[in-house]
Amino acid sequence: MHAGKGVADAGVSPVVGMILVLAISVVGIAAVLYWGGPAVDEMKANVEFKAVQTQFQELDSDFRELVAGTAGKTAKRFQPSFSRGQFIVEKDTERWAIGVDYRSRVGTPSVYNFTLGDHGDGDNDFSLAHQGVGDFGNTVVVRAYVLDNAAEILTNVSTSSSSYAQMTSTTWTAGTVKNFWITKRNVAQSVANQPMTGKAFRIEVWNGADLAAQWWVYDAGRVHFNLDAGQVSRDYYASNGALVQCSDGFCRVDNVPGIPPGKFSGTTYRTFARMLSVNGTASFGGESRFDLILDLYSTVTLLSGPDVRALKMNIKGVLSKAWDNYFEENLSTFAMTKVTTVVGTSESYWLKTHPSYTAATCAMASSINCMTTTLVLSVVIAGRG
Repeated sequence: MHAGKGVADAGVSPVVGMILVLAISVVGIAAVLYWGGPAVDEMKANVEFKAVQTQFQELDSDFRELVAGTAGKTAKRFQPSFSRGQFIVEKDTERWAIGVDYRSRVGTPSVYNFTLGDHGDGDNDFSLAHQGVGDFGNTVVVRAYVLDNAAEILTNVSTSSSSYAQMTSTTWTAGTVKNFWITKRNVAQSVANQPMTGKAFRIEVWNGADLAAQWWVYDAGRVHFNLDAGQVSRDYYASNGALVQCSDGFCRVDNVPGIPPGKFSGTTYRTFARMLSVNGTASFGGESRFDLILDLYSTVTLLSGPDVRALKMNIKGVLSKAWDNYFEENLSTFAMTKVTTVVGTSESYWLKTHPSYTAATCAMASSINCMTTTLVLSVVIAGRG
């Protein structure tokens, strides 16, 4: 009658119970560490990154005061502070090329249209695509200058990699691409090649005595903060007047850079661009508070004048997509067009023309619906104080 009583009354061994309690605790702690730890670190990284963003806004303000001349001095001290990550000043990054086509004053070709290419690979050659209306006779010459502070140093431009002399006039058929090589003047051929790095360059295209187009090429450089913590890698940049936030490869412009949309002044349509090149090198990591000296090296007005048929911007580098997104999101404001098909090259560029531009008006007979354009380039040297 009571044969099963011993089994029914039996309890769990205290030792086994303790083991179960410990196992449950260990699993719970492991789960908290596995899922909760990264979440806590992610929240911490977000707070740290927000603090750095605020400091970059101060850096942007310092840049703007320096280049506008409102700081009352030519140097400023920037003192960022961060607990993790790396702060870097990177020169020779973010290659920009800004060009203008002028109205044709001679009638042949009737429309000037040039696209600069192959300028970002660090050597001394570049290409130009002639997409205008009409062929050049034996009248076209290309010249190039190195911009050093406020001075321009004339170079030689040749149509052959084995030539070190300035080219003479040549013909040019519409819809074709020509390659050019830049060399220094009055030096031995062994050191004559002039790589398109480290300095700003100006390239001219002449049709006889008629200036057809100009391009300016420079490396914007950047001030860069990287925080590889939490669940994603975060980067923040100050480059060419823009503050750019990047997260796992997606980048966006956070402020309003110094490239405003064109606007009318009376009946004159004006375009303006203030470019900023950051030079120098510095790197700081870990828990750091340091001084970064920003020294205004030069401010040069590259262009200030009328009769511009088109303004073009070709952007290369890590942040080029961020600029693409910025212009695309503000198309109604900037009224710019992304040109992705350039004959004979893989180049693309952003195009700006007068809102009422037609080839018939911004042409030899009239400057109506041409633009008056001003381009200013400032160079700031950034280094550890």
